[in-house]
Amino acid sequence: MQLATPSEQHECDLCHKSYRRQDLLSRHRRHCTPNKVSSKRKSCNACVQARTKCSLGQPKCTRCTERDLSCEYTFVQSHSSVSISPGRTTVGPGAVNNIPESACGSIETRPSPWSLDTMFPVEVSSNQTIQNLVDDGTNSLHWPMPDSPSLDGFVGGHAALDGLHPAPVLRMEEVSHTLREYATSLTLDDYHTPLLHRELYNIYTSDITALPKTTTAITCALGWKTSSNNTFLKRAMAAERQRLVESFPNSSCIEEWDILHSMWLYELIELPGVPKTVDDHWKPGPRTRGLSLPILLKMTRRFCLSHPEAINPSAQMNRDALVRYTTAPSAWMTWLVGETARRTVFFANIANYFASKSAVTGELSPYYEPLDDELIWNLPLPCSSAIWNARTEHEWLQLIRAQDPGISSEDQPMLLSMVFNREPTFKSLMTNFTKDYLLTQYSGRYGLEDSESLCNFIVRCTLEQC
Repeated sequence: MQLATPSEQHECDLCHKSYRRQDLLSRHRRHCTPNKVSSKRKSCNACVQARTKCSLGQPKCTRCTERDLSCEYTFVQSHSSVSISPGRTTVGPGAVNNIPESACGSIETRPSPWSLDTMFPVEVSSNQTIQNLVDDGTNSLHWPMPDSPSLDGFVGGHAALDGLHPAPVLRMEEVSHTLREYATSLTLDDYHTPLLHRELYNIYTSDITALPKTTTAITCALGWKTSSNNTFLKRAMAAERQRLVESFPNSSCIEEWDILHSMWLYELIELPGVPKTVDDHWKPGPRTRGLSLPILLKMTRRFCLSHPEAINPSAQMNRDALVRYTTAPSAWMTWLVGETARRTVFFANIANYFASKSAVTGELSPYYEPLDDELIWNLPLPCSSAIWNARTEHEWLQLIRAQDPGISSEDQPMLLSMVFNREPTFKSLMTNFTKDYLLTQYSGRYGLEDSESLCNFIVRCTLEQC
């Protein structure tokens, strides 16, 4: 047998090692890795230069969007990967064999309860199938970058890769405008707040003027928008806040809601918009805001304690929610009071967070105090508008059973427990789905118009706080 000549040497094109036989080279290439290590940097160039945290949003991150900067991402790929299309990252072949029959929202590099499952069929640029690529000894496959847009839709079985689009960005100026305009919206004849059930107005017509504290706050909001000199309004609002704080502990249920609601309205009246230009650093800045937030948080927590039915469906109301309901609370009354309390707490959490953010930099105040993260994560999200707008217990039960035939129990505690568990909590959403997927699923209109817009508003603002 003749010795191999140099011309018969087989060289690896990755590490340039030479082998005498082709089969040895093929075995080597199954385990060969490049010397060049891929960059682990995922932040955009602007955030890297500013040495700040990047939201990794596509096509532009939050910081670049707010500052109207050019947002570019730089990724260095490994030479050992087989390129299928530009802008892809690699996943080991072992992940291909572990794809179950589930649906996923988006692909991320961080640990997630959703793996690279249900990604068949995978569209590759060549005529080879995934199994052929694995059999040929390719040590990696390419999937979309982890920061790419999430999958559009929750598809059972197999999720297709078409329909990708960027997760919507929650702009602070839009949220601030929504919160500031809420008080003005309450003056419209055809508008009903999604925070208070219509049966709790204590009158036969759901008129917001039946709530004196909220009506006063709305009047101040209208004056704030039209007056050129708000000095008197500031003094009037400060005096009214003082009176509300003093009377809050001794108020009844509907009065308690009225006081808490009006206190948050006063806080939102002074919520500043995002300035078009940054003020000169030599000029004195605006007065420190949020000085009343600590007392507002205490009032909101006290409100939660007085409404245990908002957290525990089996809890009995410790006092009548409405004076005209003199009989023992029914499942219907317990539900609508608990649902009202939950929505109010969600609203307070949103207002507290964005009232603590700087309109210039978008950064949280160093004195920011969360309301109660555990409470927010475990409260069921708002129900649909159809169920929320029910005016009688019979209509309410019919709508619930039409949407969920499994709820058929006549036992009051059991019925309340079933209704309580119908809607998902934010904790269950974050456990089962990725953040990008939730941003896409709740990307519809958000605000304080109805139950659906309120639910989108709650989820997107809570995701902003994560």
